[in-house]
Amino acid sequence: MPATCSPCAAYTNSVLSPFRLPSWLHRLEPVLPDPTHPSPERLEAVRQGLARFRTPDPEVSILIAVRNDERYLFRALESLSRLDLPWSAELVLVDNRSTDATATLATACGVSVFHEHRPGLSYARQTALERARGRYVLCAEPDTLYPPGWAASLVGVLQTHPEVSCVYGSYHFLPQKSYPHWKLLVYRYLGDPIQSFRAIRHEFTNVMGFSMAYRRLDALRVGGYPGEDQMDRQANRESEFGRLALKLSLFGKLHFIDELENRVWTSPRRLEVDGGIGWSLARRAFRELLRPFNGRRRMVIE
Repeated sequence: MPATCSPCAAYTNSVLSPFRLPSWLHRLEPVLPDPTHPSPERLEAVRQGLARFRTPDPEVSILIAVRNDERYLFRALESLSRLDLPWSAELVLVDNRSTDATATLATACGVSVFHEHRPGLSYARQTALERARGRYVLCAEPDTLYPPGWAASLVGVLQTHPEVSCVYGSYHFLPQKSYPHWKLLVYRYLGDPIQSFRAIRHEFTNVMGFSMAYRRLDALRVGGYPGEDQMDRQANRESEFGRLALKLSLFGKLHFIDELENRVWTSPRRLEVDGGIGWSLARRAFRELLRPFNGRRRMVIE
C-alpha cells in the first residue's frame, strides 16, 4: 500500500485535530485519585515549576480567584508550571472563604495565598488585580488546564497591537465520564454561531475569565471588576469578565484568538449548573434572542 502523501496527511490532521486531545494535554500527569494529596515527586515538580513566579519585578501577572476548588486546583497549577514564559511573571492567588483544602494545597505548591473575606468571587478577583504588579494581566481559573504557549499568545497581542485593549481566547471542555468528548464537541460547535452572533454588537459577552488578558493600569483606571452587588447573576447571567471587557473597550478593541494549539481546556461544571448540555445550549440561544431588545451597555469614565 502506498504511503499517504504529506499534503493529505496534513489535511487529515487539520480536520481531525479538534476531535483529538492535544499532545500537551496527554503529557500532563493523569488525574489524581485524591486531588488534595499529590505524590511527593509530583508536588516537588510543580513547586519547582512555579518557583519562577516569585520575582520582584514581574512583567506579567497571572490572577486566580478560588473558592472550594480542591478538586481541580492542583492540575491547573501543574499546567501553569509548564508555561513557556519569555518574560518575568508572578502568580496572584486569592482565596474567597474556602472551607476545604484549597488554600492548603496552593501553599503546598509554593504559591502565596491572599484572602478576601467578602463573599463573592468578583471581590476576590478585584483583590487579585489590586495586588498585581505586572504591566499585563492574564486571568486564569482553577478548573482549567493551560497549554505551554497560552500566555505568550495572549500577551503577545497586547505588546504588538496598542489598539487592542483586551484579548480573549478559545476553549474546549475537558471530557468526563458524564460528559464524553464527542458530546462536548457537539455543544461547542453548535454554540459557535451563537458566539459569532454576539460578536456583532455584544462582543464583550464572549469574554471568558479562564482565558483573558489586558493591561493592568487600564483595568484599574475603569475600577476593575464590579462587585457582586453590581451584577445580576441569576436573571441575566452577568459576568464580571464581560463587564470589565466592556469597560476596557473604551481604550481599544477586543481581540479574539482562536489558535487550536493554544486553546485552554476547562471543566464542564458550568454546564452542570445549567442542567446539562441541552438545557445550556437552549438557554444560550434564548438569551441571544432577547439581547437585541436590551440594547448595548455603555460605560463612561468619571
